[in-house]
Amino acid sequence: MKTAKWTLPIYSISLLATALLYSRLPSRIPIHWNISGEVDRLGPRPMIFLLAALPFIIEAVFMVLPMLDPRKANYKKHERAYSALRIAVGMFMVSIHWVTMLYSLGSPVSVSLLVPMGVGILFMVIGNFLPQVKPNWFVGIRLPWTLADDKVWKQTHRLGGWLFTILGVLTLASAIISPRVSFIVLLGGIVLLLATTVLYSLTLYRRSHSDT
Repeated sequence: MKTAKWTLPIYSISLLATALLYSRLPSRIPIHWNISGEVDRLGPRPMIFLLAALPFIIEAVFMVLPMLDPRKANYKKHERAYSALRIAVGMFMVSIHWVTMLYSLGSPVSVSLLVPMGVGILFMVIGNFLPQVKPNWFVGIRLPWTLADDKVWKQTHRLGGWLFTILGVLTLASAIISPRVSFIVLLGGIVLLLATTVLYSLTLYRRSHSDT
């Protein structure tokens, strides 16, 4: 499974810049914000290196998963989608890291705006590429019924793609209104998305196997 040539250099530059700016960070850095965008938990300064290293860890996990999957042959069929998802998650973590860095350095970044916007964009990317993901054991909407029937997998991921895209757009738009609205939209949307895909895949499976 190939990796994008430009992602690892970006991750490396991010890590190097973190090391160069490390001495300017306060002894305690924010590691969690509430729904109003206010810091409600602090952690020791060295934790910033864990955030900087997360994109490398994600890259390594995405590279290893196809080797472990019994349906590894399908990764060749959805290589473009798999790479896009890997890059999207990795770059999202880089963005979260630098929001934390800039906030810790005293820059006037709006966490309550930038993080939901990032989540919205991530969901839109997932929604765009999810229908292209072929049956496998690690990535996608992995339910008993989608894993048991490739047709159910395909139809469920087609619906899931639309739902992720819509939720991404709504999350992105609601972030501009207020953090609380964005949180409600995101949380409610995720619950609705999960419930819809579970019920939809179960219904499809029962219809396809009603005679068995």
